[in-house]
Amino acid sequence: MFSYKLKRVYMDEGNPVNIMYEHCFTYLLEHIKSRLRPLVTPLISFSSERTYPKGKINSELTVGIQPLSRMITLEFYIVKSKSEYNVLLGRTAIQNLSMNVSTIRSMVQFQTKVGLATIRGDYLDKDLSLLS
Repeated sequence: MFSYKLKRVYMDEGNPVNIMYEHCFTYLLEHIKSRLRPLVTPLISFSSERTYPKGKINSELTVGIQPLSRMITLEFYIVKSKSEYNVLLGRTAIQNLSMNVSTIRSMVQFQTKVGLATIRGDYLDKDLSLLS
């Protein structure tokens, strides 16, 4: 099983899709990258700019550190864009994980089987794992 620790994850409650930026995608192993499915539909931003993703890929995401963690399978759109982030988690992922996102406090909270998990500020970079 492939495991890749993610840093620089952005939580975007206004975005309906999950995005993995191309500079992050290039670090995945070839057998993972080979699962990329092509896309012809553009993503349209709030300002009506069109971005054509390279494709999309499904992957499991583990949020948190055992025992306070959750795993979910998400669909990521691979986008070539200059971004300081590696991954953008959109509204659907945030809702499916029942996350409470606080940008003011720079933290997220979510329920696990053993209790409430809290990830603060720069810990957010360290506590997400992409599994395939």
